[in-house]
Amino acid sequence: MLRAILFFAFLVTCSATQLHSSGRGFARAPVNDPRLRTQIQKLIVALNKRDLDSVRSQISPSRVFVEITTKPGAYLSNSQTILVMESFIRTRTGISSVFDFVSDDGRFGSASGTMTATEGGRRVSYRLDFGFVLSGGGSWLLSRISIR
Repeated sequence: MLRAILFFAFLVTCSATQLHSSGRGFARAPVNDPRLRTQIQKLIVALNKRDLDSVRSQISPSRVFVEITTKPGAYLSNSQTILVMESFIRTRTGISSVFDFVSDDGRFGSASGTMTATEGGRRVSYRLDFGFVLSGGGSWLLSRISIR
């Protein structure tokens, strides 16, 4: 609960913008680093296409905190993260993702949105919360994945 409150406080205090998987552009609200928006747009395309090879290159080589649906959160390696995401995606079709809030402070970034998918013949919506860290090479890497 405390983690959720702190995360909400962080989101409220950061600048925000909107990103949509339609690729029609970005809202005009300020974001500190446009590279994060570009990285998230690539992530949206990869998720919607179920292309985990593209997602793999966007995951931090350090441990990643992963929470997916009913499984408890855990710190996983890059390879373990892909396996967990593959298990999630394998049972879902028609995936569509939208991020409606993106912010960063120059070192850490955050993106929140929704994913819809068909699971067992019915349409299901999930809440997406992704965290990013700016690498030494200047690219944004996934450091937290939450799909609930």
